[in-house]
Amino acid sequence: MDLQLKFFIPIWRRISVVVACFIWTCLEIVGNNLGWAIFAFLITIYCIYQFFFIFQPKDE
Repeated sequence: MDLQLKFFIPIWRRISVVVACFIWTCLEIVGNNLGWAIFAFLITIYCIYQFFFIFQPKDE
């Protein structure tokens, strides 16, 4: 999953994606769906890593 896109240059878009993934994680926990909660949590961690640690958008 390639997240190094120019679309994500504005910081608010990256934060919005991470917040949406975190909300998804919380909803799965509240719904007592442990498998989906773990999956959503891992996607959240992956997005945090991609957007805030190694973000370098590619030139088109």
